[in-house]
Amino acid sequence: MNFSTNVSGFTFPTDNYGGSNPTITKNTSPITGFSTTLANATPLIRSVKSSGNSDFFLLSSSPTTISPNYEIYRSTDSLASASVLPQIPAEYNSPITNAEQLQSANGKLNYSWSIYGPIGIGSLPIYLTRFTKDDGNWEDVPRLIKIR
Repeated sequence: MNFSTNVSGFTFPTDNYGGSNPTITKNTSPITGFSTTLANATPLIRSVKSSGNSDFFLLSSSPTTISPNYEIYRSTDSLASASVLPQIPAEYNSPITNAEQLQSANGKLNYSWSIYGPIGIGSLPIYLTRFTKDDGNWEDVPRLIKIR
């Protein structure tokens, strides 16, 4: 990532970078569309998830957690361009505390979390997950994960 007035993403040439002090030069063209609005907050790439032909980049302005200031970018063209995904819908969601709550499978991203629900004699966790659709938007309704 390039930190200046705006933050852009760059790729690096594939090469053998052996030795104790290699010189790595970024490619001259930034990834089109990879320009975060978290620039004033010094964003960090917290996680990269890939599957199928999709690469997902999780950026956050917090060094210890993901929420509340985060962005997720998706590239489907080998990092020639990227687009920001919409924020994860908030109903039933708890804050993203760990990048491992986001996983990629079959070219889609999924976000898993738990909530606690009453069962009459206390409460037990209920596990939910929400997937992106083919167009990169989040599914309208989270899915219940059945634990046996």
